[in-house]
Amino acid sequence: MEINQPNSAKVVSHSHSGLFWCLIIATGLIFTILSSFIPYLWKTEYQVGDIAKKNIIADKTVTIIDKVKTHSLRDAARQKVIPVFKTNKDNDTISSTKLTKKINDIETLQANNIKPLPDKLNLNGFKHFQLLLMSDKELNDFLAKFTNNKASQIKAILTIINQEKAYLKKNHFDDIEILIALNVTPKQLPNFKTELTNSMERILDCLQRFPVEKKNVWEKPIIEFLPDNWQMNLRYQCAKLISEILEPNFSVDEAKTKTLCETAAAQIPEVYITVNKDQVVVKKGSIISNEDLKIIKAISGETLKFWPYLFVISLTTFATFLFCGLYIITFEPKLINQKSSIGLILTMVVLTMAIAGIMSHKLFEFIPLPALSLILTIFFGRNLASIITLPIIILLFCGQILEPGVLTSLGLASYAAIIFYNKQNRNSLAVTGLIIGLVQGSTFILFLALTEPIFSLPYLFNEFLANFFGGLISSILAVGSLPFLEHLFGLLTPDRLAQLVESDQPLLRKLEELAPGTYQHSLAVANLAEAGAAAIDGDVNLARAGALYHDIGKMVKAEYFIENQLGSANPHDSLEPEQSREKVLAHVTDGVKLAIKYRIPKAVQDFIPMHQGTSLMAYFYHKACVRDGEAKIDANFYRYPGPKPNTKETAIVMMADVSEAATHSLKNPTEEEVKEVISGVFKNRLEDGQFTDSSLSLEELTKIENAFVRVWRTLHHDRLKYPSTSTGKMAIYKTNNNS
Repeated sequence: MEINQPNSAKVVSHSHSGLFWCLIIATGLIFTILSSFIPYLWKTEYQVGDIAKKNIIADKTVTIIDKVKTHSLRDAARQKVIPVFKTNKDNDTISSTKLTKKINDIETLQANNIKPLPDKLNLNGFKHFQLLLMSDKELNDFLAKFTNNKASQIKAILTIINQEKAYLKKNHFDDIEILIALNVTPKQLPNFKTELTNSMERILDCLQRFPVEKKNVWEKPIIEFLPDNWQMNLRYQCAKLISEILEPNFSVDEAKTKTLCETAAAQIPEVYITVNKDQVVVKKGSIISNEDLKIIKAISGETLKFWPYLFVISLTTFATFLFCGLYIITFEPKLINQKSSIGLILTMVVLTMAIAGIMSHKLFEFIPLPALSLILTIFFGRNLASIITLPIIILLFCGQILEPGVLTSLGLASYAAIIFYNKQNRNSLAVTGLIIGLVQGSTFILFLALTEPIFSLPYLFNEFLANFFGGLISSILAVGSLPFLEHLFGLLTPDRLAQLVESDQPLLRKLEELAPGTYQHSLAVANLAEAGAAAIDGDVNLARAGALYHDIGKMVKAEYFIENQLGSANPHDSLEPEQSREKVLAHVTDGVKLAIKYRIPKAVQDFIPMHQGTSLMAYFYHKACVRDGEAKIDANFYRYPGPKPNTKETAIVMMADVSEAATHSLKNPTEEEVKEVISGVFKNRLEDGQFTDSSLSLEELTKIENAFVRVWRTLHHDRLKYPSTSTGKMAIYKTNNNS
């Protein structure tokens, strides 16, 4: 029976679908192109002390300013400039004030008996000062050297010294102040004060004082300004005192000096370095110096011509997308409407390009190109993985993101992942990882041997190990990311799907135990769904897995579903329609909870609510209408909450579920009757708008319908009837015991 699509219900909105795919392709193109610019946008520059992973070659002749040398020469010119000074008389007042304070301190010291001792012991001011610095024991030992006839004088001196020490301990004075107080007698002090002040005035007027680091350089010229009749010892002490308090009367004119310095620096020309085209700036394996780094930065700023590069990358990216698109349309048409699959492919391509750009200068051994190929092989098979990997290699080559040797080793390792992965072998991933590492390491070393000078064996061995572990880590990264990618994109690997449909799965065993009728129903639905998916080149394994798990929620309240009642009384007969609705509706929410608890992947979980969509619970709605009248009943109250099927596989399971239930209730139906019932089921769901989000076409619906009929015919074929016989039982062959 042909299905006619009503005007009010369309399976696919072609305009919306076309717009969606235009946006998807445009987004993929833009992000792929942008990822090609990452080596120039991402600052993956070398640092001083790094080892160059490749020959760094200048692609053109450039002249570079040697900033370090130019700066050094200009600094030297600035240092040779003589500062410009200006007079600063304000410091003279400061110096005079400080001298007045020093003289007052000397007067205070003498007023408190810090003054010269009598000349009888022949102790000058310096020796007197030494006595003050001695400890009590040292002082007693020193005075004991004098003769006994001076014992009374010694005792008096000891008393004076102890008094002076006690005073100085309580009050702070500079040593030079104490020395002068001990060298000038109280009688000489007024005259000393006048002469010292006059000398200070002459010094302030006549002595030119420029800023110096150590003021003691002024002591010798200061002595010349002091009275000649003073003892030399006193003159030195006073020169030291004045030099300490004296301030410069000239200061640097900062503005004029800076102008002179910059003028002198500007006269030094810039120093240039010329780097010729194709010149090796840094050899592979060399340690990068500060000078090397300066040249590398200059070259990296000169090599990219934006618009030509953008044109080449855009053209290449468009060509590779067109190539992959034509392949998918021709050989993998089922992927066209699988948004998650296309999203995964585009995401992995962009990420791989971006990581390649980021790691192109350093750690290029760990660029996950083999990981991408392995992931695509696991999800989509060898053919599609090969087709996607090749354009990425072309893009990396055209964008000059990786050197030929690196690209060759990564490319061959990627195809090794595609070739050697075997989903039938449990140890395949481990073996494939080792093969990837060996291929990547050996290929890179072979390329070095053919294109580069002979390196030392330790260097070659280190490069082999780095590339081997890079390939091995790629396989580990691929395997580790599978659960994350499955959850993010709602996709399942064939291995995971194969595990889910095995009969020993805990959730399926529990369904068989608690709801045996539902379990048998799910098996029948799985057979129908599998055939329907195969008829339109859908995902057969996903459809079967979704069918097996779509009704797992019924095990929670199995008795409320007719297939589990096995002739028992139907509990709905004693329930109001609203109560029955709640009981039946719960199998969806209960199923989702069980799926989450048992960690069923999201792609399979979606079948639980979507197999009902927003369809009407017709029996309970009718029962309510009979009870209260149709006008008083809201039909939407008796609809499932959805969502509607959003993939072809979920739509197929919806139709398989209803078709199996409808044909199961028929009593010895003919094939024509089965066709009519299934056609009616399809038409009902179509007119109810349940397929609007699934992208199914009318042609595909017809193919699915025919596939369901074929499955029913296979399961219900006529058996050959044998006529009854009068002999009863078949003769039994007897052995000859005598033989």
